Amino acid sequence: EVASRAARGGKRMSAAAKATKAAAEAAMQAAREAAEVAVTEQEADAMCQAVLLACQCCLDLHARLHNFDTGTGNRLSLHIGVGAGTVSILQVGGIYDRWEYVVAG
Repeated sequence: EVASRAARGGKRMSAAAKATKAAAEAAMQAAREAAEVAVTEQEADAMCQAVLLACQCCLDLHARLHNFDTGTGNRLSLHIGVGAGTVSILQVGGIYDRWEYVVAG
């Protein structure tokens, strides 16, 4: 969501928003590549282990950062999602040079 808001702001995108957007784009590229690979039973087991580790990481991040005081009078509201398996990713938009990503799977 930070990246979406920043994209609407055009050239006034903060360094944090740029980093967030770059991380989101990198994650989407990794998801595209992962979706193209056939999954064996061993790969499925490895994916399950990776999902468990990712979930633990998310829980740790949420515990540390949800309601974090930004020092500007605002608090950080953190929402995290973890997905695994085949995904479809669309880049939509173009009107007023606004682009968004839609991820489903």
